[in-house]
Amino acid sequence: MTGDKKRILVIDDNFAAVQLIKIRLERAGYEVVTLYSAVEGLRQVKTINPDLITMDIMMPDMNGIQALEKFKADPETSDIPIILVSTVDEEEQKERSYLMGAADYVMKPIEVETLISSIKKNIGGEDD
Repeated sequence: MTGDKKRILVIDDNFAAVQLIKIRLERAGYEVVTLYSAVEGLRQVKTINPDLITMDIMMPDMNGIQALEKFKADPETSDIPIILVSTVDEEEQKERSYLMGAADYVMKPIEVETLISSIKKNIGGEDD
């Protein structure tokens, strides 16, 4: 459906990073909703109804791995692709993330083109 924008939920406790991602994703044609905690993401995900979630792993209230597990355990949110974002470049954590259902794992500092490529791979763009 031409003109229908895919909705991305960005969850990260770093305000500056969230704003940068939001601006770049909006320029790429996505609708972007931002939240600053995993707990808020879990509370609001069903209202926001995103096509995809990007989520930082290291957050103070609940880490992204814990939140991923909760999103995937709920039948209403289990099909939403989730891209985890982290400063930790450990194969064990990446493998665990994929086994738990993460759609992708993107390193910080985020190269926005890499993130957009991953989003397109998982849900396409606004014209899909």
